[in-house]
Amino acid sequence: MNDHRVTTRREFLGRGLTLLSTGLTVPAFLNRSAWALANPSDAPLIAPPTGRDDRILVVIQLVGGNDGLNTVIPHENDNYYKRRGIYAIPRDTVLPLSGSDVALHPALVGVRRLYDDGLASIIQGAGYPNPDHSHFVSGRVWETAAPSLTMPTGWLGRWFDANDAPVESALAVDRKTPLLFKGERFRGGSVDGSPEDAWCGSDDPEVQEAFRRLNSLGAGGHELVEDDSAASYVTRIAMDSRVTTAKVSEALEKPAASIDTSAFGKNATKFAFRLSTVTKLIAAGMPTRVYFVPVGDFDTHADQLPKHQHLLQVYADGVEAFVRSLERLKLLDRVTILTFSEFGRRIAVNSSGGTDHGEALPMFLFGSSLNRGVHGSHPDLDDPDLDNLHYTVDFRRIYASILRDWLDTDPSAIMSSRYGAPLDLFRKAGSDAK
Repeated sequence: MNDHRVTTRREFLGRGLTLLSTGLTVPAFLNRSAWALANPSDAPLIAPPTGRDDRILVVIQLVGGNDGLNTVIPHENDNYYKRRGIYAIPRDTVLPLSGSDVALHPALVGVRRLYDDGLASIIQGAGYPNPDHSHFVSGRVWETAAPSLTMPTGWLGRWFDANDAPVESALAVDRKTPLLFKGERFRGGSVDGSPEDAWCGSDDPEVQEAFRRLNSLGAGGHELVEDDSAASYVTRIAMDSRVTTAKVSEALEKPAASIDTSAFGKNATKFAFRLSTVTKLIAAGMPTRVYFVPVGDFDTHADQLPKHQHLLQVYADGVEAFVRSLERLKLLDRVTILTFSEFGRRIAVNSSGGTDHGEALPMFLFGSSLNRGVHGSHPDLDDPDLDNLHYTVDFRRIYASILRDWLDTDPSAIMSSRYGAPLDLFRKAGSDAK
């Protein structure tokens, strides 16, 4: 592979393809689907669906770095109130969690209801060794599950690689496909936005010419490029997009996709709309195993209290509507929802009334197959010299639990094992919901 193609690969996948549209900027050659049928390496693109009974994972990212300390609150610890001062959440407003010494932010009423119903688990103090405070670097760590930054693929992308998954197995309800979904061979799709958001070229003259040739294939005189060039690579990515577009469009046209999603309209947020789309696709039998949905921006460097209140309200309302809809449709037993953020925030409040990039934070899981409750211990707040929350649980132990107990995969085949044993976050077969 030459340097030019590596550059093209990163640039193209960095933007991703916006689907849910037949008006993409590369339709001219995509209708020649015989190209995919004739190429053995494209067999996964026309593989049969995996079926309605397969388990589904929905990954939600709180983009920007969520302030975990004001999300899952150690309300019985006086040092929390001493160190946060007027930016601490008052004791008489927090939402205590039964069986635990922590509480939720008052905006998370929907999450507390799910917790009380045994449909939520919270893991405290998630993080990793030698944490980085950069959005890009730390986000990459969480998506690859590799703090060394040597891994070019996402942890779920590697799982899809191992299962020879078809392209529609992973859908990001976003304008781009996350690194989380990228394997050595596998590429997920994105299902958000409009045609003009689709990738339509590059400043590189060679790539522009390759893209122009692809769009003119239907006009005659050009042949498909089947080599190691940028044109061949872009052709394959665009073919993936067309396959996924067709699958999504077909699913959304099914009667099952016309289900009542009015519960998502309470606040009419983009996050709620995205989750309602996921609900429709699951109900319609879309053969997607993992969905990704972002919500944000949680990068609250200034004026944090009202911003954080609003963001947590959007998150809680959307997640509760999603879980209740799946429950009503008798689909919740097939779905687990994971929430992460690229880092937490510092203990002390800055001069702008916000918090700066930090380290450890809580993670949330939702579903009907979980060991309910609060897991792990809250990071130390008692040492006055600490300006950050240090992790108490390596986040890869949570991923390992999902791989082992939900996706039925040996975690060591996907991630390095140097993080500790998987947590017991899922109920064993035959156990009750206590």
